[in-house]
Amino acid sequence: MVPYEWLDLWLACRLDNAIMRMNVKPEAIERGTVSPTFPWGAMATTRGQDLAYLTSRPATAATDGGKLYEVGVIGHGPGGKHPRETRTDSSPSKPTSHPTLEAK
Repeated sequence: MVPYEWLDLWLACRLDNAIMRMNVKPEAIERGTVSPTFPWGAMATTRGQDLAYLTSRPATAATDGGKLYEVGVIGHGPGGKHPRETRTDSSPSKPTSHPTLEAK
C-alpha cells in the first residue's frame, strides 16, 4: 500500500510539466464528462492540447477490513494516451503490481 498524501509530491517531482488542481463542477461529474478522484476535482497536468488527471475507485478491502482504493490516470485531447504512458513509464510501483491506497 502507498499512502495517498505523498502521491502529489511524487508527481510534482517526476512530471516534466507542472501538476495543478483541476476544479470540477458537480454537473460535469453527473454527466460523466469527468471522473475525478474527489468531489471537488483532482490533480492534473497538461502537455500541449492534452490533459491528464487522477481518478480512483474502491478496491478489495484490506485484510484488516480497511478501505483501499486504486488510483489511475485519465487522459483527454488529441494525444490523450501520451500522458498515461508517461505515468506508467515512471510509476513508483512494479509494472505488474496494482498499487492501492489506504483511506485514513
